[in-house]
Amino acid sequence: VVTVGEDAHQPVVVVDDVSSPGTRSAASAANETESTNPVMDDVGTLLDSGTSCLTLSSADKIALVNGHFVPDQSVNFPKTVMNGSNRSFRAAWLTTYKWLVYSKSQDGGYCLPCVLFA
Repeated sequence: VVTVGEDAHQPVVVVDDVSSPGTRSAASAANETESTNPVMDDVGTLLDSGTSCLTLSSADKIALVNGHFVPDQSVNFPKTVMNGSNRSFRAAWLTTYKWLVYSKSQDGGYCLPCVLFA
């Protein structure tokens, strides 16, 4: 059973062990997992690596949900000129849209559920 909740900064996923009622896996008890993928903190790097997210293990998916990069609210994101206007990512979007994650490598946002399950 997968439970999705939120802490003050990001979504949290907990996996309950359904084989024994009332117990949790060691990973969920500690609220962390061992990831076998070294790029699990940046969605853009993960996608650039050619790794299919559909083939990621449950532990890697949970590690990405719980351990993805979260920029500080005071970060000045790089600006891009588009149609004569300066455009940049806004940290406030991460609070407004809980499904959104920022990629340092791509300087952009991704829908995390879309990346993991599409």
